[in-house]
Amino acid sequence: MKSGQRFSRQQLLSTVITSAVVSFVVAALLITLAVQALQREDRTSLQADSSVATQSEAATPSAKQTAEAETSTKPEPSSSTEAPDSEQALAAATPTAEADPSRQTSPSTQATPTTQADPDAGESEDAPTAAQTARGWQPATPLPANFRVTNPNPSLDELNAIIHFLVATPASDEAKAANLEGGRAAVMIPQTVYRLGLFRAPLGWKEVTGPLELGQDRAVATLISESAGRPGVHTRIQFVYRDGNWRLANASICEGVRTVGLPLECPA
Repeated sequence: MKSGQRFSRQQLLSTVITSAVVSFVVAALLITLAVQALQREDRTSLQADSSVATQSEAATPSAKQTAEAETSTKPEPSSSTEAPDSEQALAAATPTAEADPSRQTSPSTQATPTTQADPDAGESEDAPTAAQTARGWQPATPLPANFRVTNPNPSLDELNAIIHFLVATPASDEAKAANLEGGRAAVMIPQTVYRLGLFRAPLGWKEVTGPLELGQDRAVATLISESAGRPGVHTRIQFVYRDGNWRLANASICEGVRTVGLPLECPA
């Protein structure tokens, strides 16, 4: 009886020990598996972080290259400067007709001409701008409707005024005839020149310069003028003293008509 109880106790103790060993082994296996799982998660996380960092580093140079490319494609600001206002005004005033190559260079006396407004002797014609009157002679004040030069010893300004009155004002035939040696027979020529605007802004200009030679009832000076699309004029002209005032000589009118190329008949 006692031996049977002793055997049962030994068997029970062996069973308990075996169960404890099995439990320990199972627990060890579970712990090992858990540790391995944690290690795998850590490695996966590290690989993911490394991949993200690599992609970020790869994207950064690409963005820099894109920014540099965009910067390089931006157009450079133009280094040219605009033309001065005065040059634009001169370009606007220049006619489309080409200048004739036979024009002669104007003398230095034209560098500082008077630039007053062109008189219209009573008509409402717009005065030329400063750019248009940059060359040539202009009167300081409007000329009267019955303008004449009666001074026995005329100055260059007075002779300039005669030419200006004839070709740059809308004065009447009678008033212009009084400033011409040919009178009414010659008045068609300066009236035609005025209507064509050959020697007034914006198409052209004119100026009487020296040397001035004064003689008995005769004065000789130099006429310089230019008109777009026509030959320039640089010649000596004559004035004669008739009926108490100075007049442009017929010979000078005819020479001007031939030089400019107008199909007009010269006065006798």
